[in-house]
Amino acid sequence: VSISSKSQQGASLNFDGIDDNITSTNGIIPVNNSPYSVSIWAQCLSIPQSQKASLISQGNNFDISIDYQGNLTSGNNVTGISFPTDGNWHNYTVVRTQTDYYFYLDGNLIFTKGSYQASPLPNPSNGFGNLIIGADESGSINFFHGNIDELRIWDKALSQSEITNNLFCEIHETGNGLLANYHFNQGIANGSYAQNYLIN
Repeated sequence: VSISSKSQQGASLNFDGIDDNITSTNGIIPVNNSPYSVSIWAQCLSIPQSQKASLISQGNNFDISIDYQGNLTSGNNVTGISFPTDGNWHNYTVVRTQTDYYFYLDGNLIFTKGSYQASPLPNPSNGFGNLIIGADESGSINFFHGNIDELRIWDKALSQSEITNNLFCEIHETGNGLLANYHFNQGIANGSYAQNYLIN
Protein backbone atom coordinates (compact mmCIF):
# COMPACT_ATOMS: atom_id res chain seq x y z
CA VAL A 1 0.00 0.00 0.00
CA SER A 2 1.35 3.44 -0.85
CA ILE A 3 0.22 7.02 -0.30
CA SER A 4 -0.47 8.89 -3.53
CA SER A 5 -1.15 12.59 -3.87
CA LYS A 6 -4.69 13.59 -4.90
CA SER A 7 -5.97 17.13 -5.33
CA GLN A 8 -5.49 19.90 -2.79
CA GLN A 9 -7.44 18.10 -0.10
CA GLY A 10 -4.77 15.56 0.71
CA ALA A 11 -3.83 12.13 -0.41
CA SER A 12 -5.23 8.68 -1.14
CA LEU A 13 -4.12 5.09 -0.78
CA ASN A 14 -2.77 3.24 -3.80
CA PHE A 15 -3.40 -0.51 -4.11
CA ASP A 16 -1.27 -2.55 -6.53
CA GLY A 17 -3.90 -5.19 -7.34
CA ILE A 18 -1.45 -7.96 -6.38
CA ASP A 19 -1.39 -8.24 -2.59
CA ASP A 20 -2.22 -4.85 -1.02
CA ASN A 21 -5.04 -4.51 1.50
CA ILE A 22 -5.97 -2.77 4.73
CA THR A 23 -7.53 -4.73 7.58
CA SER A 24 -9.44 -3.29 10.51
CA THR A 25 -8.97 -4.82 13.94
CA ASN A 26 -12.68 -5.74 13.92
CA GLY A 27 -15.88 -5.34 11.97
CA ILE A 28 -17.10 -1.73 11.75
CA ILE A 29 -20.26 -2.01 9.64
CA PRO A 30 -23.27 -2.64 11.95
CA VAL A 31 -24.79 -6.13 12.15
CA ASN A 32 -27.94 -7.55 13.83
CA ASN A 33 -30.31 -6.21 11.17
CA SER A 34 -29.14 -2.65 11.88
CA PRO A 35 -29.21 0.10 9.26
CA TYR A 36 -25.94 1.41 7.86
CA SER A 37 -24.43 3.56 5.13
CA VAL A 38 -20.98 3.06 3.61
CA SER A 39 -19.36 5.60 1.29
CA ILE A 40 -15.99 5.25 -0.43
CA TRP A 41 -14.15 7.06 -3.24
CA ALA A 42 -12.10 5.03 -5.71
CA GLN A 43 -10.15 5.41 -8.93
CA CYS A 44 -9.85 2.11 -10.79
CA LEU A 45 -6.58 1.73 -12.72
CA SER A 46 -7.31 -1.69 -14.22
CA ILE A 47 -9.79 -4.55 -13.95
CA PRO A 48 -8.44 -8.10 -13.81
CA GLN A 49 -9.52 -10.45 -16.60
CA SER A 50 -12.26 -12.85 -15.46
CA GLN A 51 -11.58 -12.12 -11.80
CA LYS A 52 -13.36 -10.33 -9.01
CA ALA A 53 -11.86 -7.32 -7.28
CA SER A 54 -13.14 -5.77 -4.05
CA LEU A 55 -12.89 -2.15 -2.96
CA ILE A 56 -14.19 -3.00 0.50
CA SER A 57 -15.69 -6.01 2.26
CA GLN A 58 -16.76 -7.27 5.66
CA GLY A 59 -17.66 -10.91 6.37
CA ASN A 60 -20.61 -12.42 4.55
CA ASN A 61 -23.12 -10.18 2.80
CA PHE A 62 -21.17 -6.95 2.43
CA ASP A 63 -18.78 -5.82 -0.26
CA ILE A 64 -18.43 -3.26 -3.02
CA SER A 65 -16.82 -5.18 -5.84
CA ILE A 66 -16.25 -5.81 -9.51
CA ASP A 67 -17.65 -9.21 -10.54
CA TYR A 68 -16.26 -11.66 -13.10
CA GLN A 69 -18.07 -9.86 -15.94
CA GLY A 70 -16.90 -6.39 -14.90
CA ASN A 71 -20.22 -5.43 -13.25
CA LEU A 72 -20.55 -3.31 -10.13
CA THR A 73 -21.83 -5.47 -7.26
CA SER A 74 -22.55 -5.21 -3.57
CA GLY A 75 -23.64 -7.78 -1.02
CA ASN A 76 -24.06 -10.46 -3.72
CA ASN A 77 -26.33 -8.10 -5.67
CA VAL A 78 -25.40 -7.36 -9.30
CA THR A 79 -26.40 -3.81 -10.19
CA GLY A 80 -26.36 -4.32 -13.96
CA ILE A 81 -24.00 -1.32 -14.23
CA SER A 82 -20.46 -1.78 -15.55
CA PHE A 83 -17.75 -0.81 -13.09
CA PRO A 84 -16.33 2.58 -14.17
CA THR A 85 -13.03 2.13 -16.01
CA ASP A 86 -12.59 5.69 -17.29
CA GLY A 87 -9.67 6.42 -14.95
CA ASN A 88 -11.67 9.05 -13.07
CA TRP A 89 -12.57 9.16 -9.39
CA HIS A 90 -16.04 7.85 -8.49
CA ASN A 91 -18.01 7.62 -5.28
CA TYR A 92 -19.72 4.39 -4.25
CA THR A 93 -22.32 4.54 -1.49
CA VAL A 94 -24.39 1.65 -0.16
CA VAL A 95 -27.35 2.22 2.17
CA ARG A 96 -29.06 -0.55 4.11
CA THR A 97 -32.40 -0.02 5.83
CA GLN A 98 -34.16 -2.77 7.75
CA THR A 99 -36.28 -3.51 4.68
CA ASP A 100 -34.25 -2.50 1.61
CA TYR A 101 -30.78 -1.98 0.09
CA TYR A 102 -29.68 0.91 -2.14
CA PHE A 103 -26.58 1.56 -4.22
CA TYR A 104 -25.52 5.04 -5.33
CA LEU A 105 -22.83 5.84 -7.90
CA ASP A 106 -21.59 9.44 -7.71
CA GLY A 107 -24.70 10.34 -5.72
CA ASN A 108 -27.11 8.83 -8.26
CA LEU A 109 -29.29 5.86 -7.30
CA ILE A 110 -28.39 2.96 -9.62
CA PHE A 111 -29.79 -0.05 -7.75
CA THR A 112 -32.61 -0.85 -5.35
CA LYS A 113 -32.89 -4.43 -4.12
CA GLY A 114 -36.53 -4.12 -3.11
CA SER A 115 -36.13 -6.48 -0.18
CA TYR A 116 -34.22 -7.23 3.00
CA GLN A 117 -30.39 -7.51 2.85
CA ALA A 118 -28.68 -9.82 5.37
CA SER A 119 -26.27 -8.18 7.81
CA PRO A 120 -22.48 -8.51 7.24
CA LEU A 121 -21.88 -11.34 9.69
CA PRO A 122 -18.58 -13.23 10.00
CA ASN A 123 -18.30 -16.02 7.44
CA PRO A 124 -19.28 -19.26 9.27
CA SER A 125 -16.81 -21.36 7.27
CA ASN A 126 -13.71 -19.28 8.07
CA GLY A 127 -14.69 -16.75 10.74
CA PHE A 128 -13.65 -13.75 8.67
CA GLY A 129 -15.56 -10.68 9.87
CA ASN A 130 -13.10 -7.77 9.89
CA LEU A 131 -13.50 -4.79 7.60
CA ILE A 132 -11.10 -5.17 4.63
CA ILE A 133 -10.17 -2.43 2.16
CA GLY A 134 -8.74 -3.42 -1.22
CA ALA A 135 -9.52 -7.17 -1.10
CA ASP A 136 -12.23 -9.70 -0.30
CA GLU A 137 -13.35 -10.68 3.22
CA SER A 138 -10.28 -12.88 3.75
CA GLY A 139 -7.79 -10.21 2.70
CA SER A 140 -6.05 -12.81 0.53
CA ILE A 141 -7.78 -12.67 -2.90
CA ASN A 142 -9.72 -10.35 -5.23
CA PHE A 143 -7.28 -7.45 -4.85
CA PHE A 144 -8.25 -4.01 -6.16
CA HIS A 145 -5.88 -2.11 -8.46
CA GLY A 146 -6.30 1.62 -8.03
CA ASN A 147 -6.62 4.43 -5.51
CA ILE A 148 -9.04 4.65 -2.59
CA ASP A 149 -9.98 7.64 -0.43
CA GLU A 150 -12.57 9.04 2.00
CA LEU A 151 -14.13 5.97 3.58
CA ARG A 152 -17.12 6.79 5.78
CA ILE A 153 -19.40 4.42 7.70
CA TRP A 154 -22.60 5.43 9.51
CA ASP A 155 -24.93 3.44 11.76
CA LYS A 156 -27.96 4.92 10.01
CA ALA A 157 -29.50 4.95 6.55
CA LEU A 158 -28.59 8.17 4.74
CA SER A 159 -31.04 9.85 2.39
CA GLN A 160 -29.92 10.76 -1.12
CA SER A 161 -29.70 14.44 -0.15
CA GLU A 162 -27.48 13.56 2.83
CA ILE A 163 -25.21 11.62 0.49
CA THR A 164 -24.90 14.38 -2.10
CA ASN A 165 -24.52 17.22 0.43
CA ASN A 166 -21.14 15.90 1.61
CA LEU A 167 -20.05 14.06 -1.52
CA PHE A 168 -17.25 16.35 -2.67
CA CYS A 169 -15.69 17.43 0.62
CA GLU A 170 -13.96 16.01 3.64
CA ILE A 171 -16.13 15.87 6.74
CA HIS A 172 -14.50 16.15 10.13
CA GLU A 173 -17.28 15.46 12.60
CA THR A 174 -17.47 12.15 14.41
CA GLY A 175 -21.06 12.37 15.67
CA ASN A 176 -24.46 12.02 14.01
CA GLY A 177 -24.09 8.27 13.57
CA LEU A 178 -20.65 8.43 11.94
CA LEU A 179 -18.74 5.32 13.07
CA ALA A 180 -15.66 5.66 10.86
CA ASN A 181 -14.22 8.56 8.86
CA TYR A 182 -10.91 7.82 7.13
CA HIS A 183 -9.29 10.54 5.01
CA PHE A 184 -6.08 8.57 4.32
CA ASN A 185 -4.03 11.77 4.43
CA GLN A 186 -1.36 10.43 6.77
CA GLY A 187 2.05 9.36 5.55
CA ILE A 188 4.38 10.59 2.84
CA ALA A 189 3.22 11.02 -0.76
CA ASN A 190 4.49 8.18 -2.99
CA GLY A 191 5.80 6.39 0.11
CA SER A 192 5.32 2.64 0.46
CA TYR A 193 4.01 0.84 3.53
CA ALA A 194 3.46 -2.74 4.57
CA GLN A 195 1.33 -4.54 1.98
CA ASN A 196 -1.12 -5.63 4.69
CA TYR A 197 -1.86 -2.46 6.62
CA LEU A 198 -3.82 -2.44 9.91
CA ILE A 199 -6.27 0.23 11.09
CA ASN A 200 -8.34 0.57 14.27
